[in-house]
Amino acid sequence: MISKVSQSFAFTNSFATSFQNLGVISGTTVGGWMIVTQGVIQPPWIGLGFRMPAFLMIAIRSMVERQKRPSELRPN
Repeated sequence: MISKVSQSFAFTNSFATSFQNLGVISGTTVGGWMIVTQGVIQPPWIGLGFRMPAFLMIAIRSMVERQKRPSELRPN
């Protein structure tokens, strides 16, 4: 994200922090709700459900960045 808007580093950094906070809030909310309704056995599965899309997005971002990189900088 910072590489796309390098001239507005402060805005980009605060945007990333806001989404991190949103992730913490949503994970805590869903985890607490699952503990109350289903018991303490469910939160690890809910955590896995939150992690899988995050890892998928990291992999997609990595592939896109690799394709955008000039061919002379690509590792052999």
